[in-house]
Amino acid sequence: MSNGLKKPEGAWAVFQAGYNNRVVGGTNSGSKSQDAKTFFNCMSKTIISEYEQQGFCEFVDDAIDQRAQMDLIVFAAICHAKRYLGAEELIDSEKYVPYIGIPEGIKGSLRPTWDYYNKVPMNRYFADSNSTRSMLLELRNAGRKAHLALIKKTESVCQNTPAPIDENAKKKTGMIVEDANVKAEPDATIQMAEKYLAEGRIAAKKELDIELADMLTKRDTQISMMERFHDEMRDATDSIHALWSQELTNTVNSLSNMKEELYDHIHKWQISLYPYEFGPLAQRYIELYRIINVDKLLDQEVLFAYSKKNNHNKDLPQKGGLNENSSNQVNDVRLEDMEKTTIDGLQKLNKSLTIFVKKFEASLNGLGMYVYYPKENEQFDDVWHILENGDDGTGSVIKRCIVPGIAKKRSDGDDDDVIIPAIVEV
Repeated sequence: MSNGLKKPEGAWAVFQAGYNNRVVGGTNSGSKSQDAKTFFNCMSKTIISEYEQQGFCEFVDDAIDQRAQMDLIVFAAICHAKRYLGAEELIDSEKYVPYIGIPEGIKGSLRPTWDYYNKVPMNRYFADSNSTRSMLLELRNAGRKAHLALIKKTESVCQNTPAPIDENAKKKTGMIVEDANVKAEPDATIQMAEKYLAEGRIAAKKELDIELADMLTKRDTQISMMERFHDEMRDATDSIHALWSQELTNTVNSLSNMKEELYDHIHKWQISLYPYEFGPLAQRYIELYRIINVDKLLDQEVLFAYSKKNNHNKDLPQKGGLNENSSNQVNDVRLEDMEKTTIDGLQKLNKSLTIFVKKFEASLNGLGMYVYYPKENEQFDDVWHILENGDDGTGSVIKRCIVPGIAKKRSDGDDDDVIIPAIVEV
């Protein structure tokens, strides 16, 4: 494709020039630019030429690295170049745009025509990103293979082509032949000419072989240099990547350790503040709980009232008469009313204080604390439980809870912090 054609400008330049970049309302205004069909042909030819002559295309490499969206006409040119370099069957592009479908919203045609795209500005329709990247990778592989095949074909032609006779050697041979014709006999002249011609051909062939060997040596040297440079760059890149990965891992580990140490210090600081921040509040709750636990007190008051009544009846004088009995009955009623009033008052007080304790407990929950009541047959824990007499209850089983404990919830999922342990009986 490159033989007999004027070398086109680089694919990057063709891509940047674009197509229909001056289109306004379907007509060109200002400086003219090529239409979509001309752009398609020029773009595909340029890509093919660069791969055949160089073995690479800067536009394709940059497009693979950038992963940018690709205009539909550019995508069609890439597909065309890939098929050409891969020796695949080409689709006719004279009237219709090959390798792409009908854009959404276009009606009245089964295939996209150049007449439509010659009126549409560039970058109005884009190809799928995944399809574009896949096609670019296939194009690069096909281009490299085509370049290597062209090099091998050139070497084969050079090796099979007869060595041309050098002009200087040819002239020298002609002069020798003429001189031999003058000085020698006819047979001797012919023999001498053939000898000089053979020597001239051998010398010219050796000279050409040396020149061709030098060219091949230079080419092999350049290829070796490029391969060595590629290996060095790859090794340097791998080394930098490994070093960067190791540094990143070390940094992440260091930050994780710092975070754990920070959380540990914050937790210790919070625990150290519990006696000053939450301790007094929790202690007031425990004291209030002790105060309102008056069930035994009510029982004692009832027994006291009953015994007091019996003693009062015994102390009364045993006299006859209706009036005296009536007076005693009145005194008993008054005493019973006073005792009932006292018991009712204590019960109301107990009920009110119980409600207050529940609200107090809700307030503790709002501060992240909660009241816990050890259960019967629960294993004794010296962190969460203490005995009323201060003895060691390790290994024992809880019989009943005397006074509940207060703990602080942990937000990190670890065991909660005990502020006041529960008093139990084992």
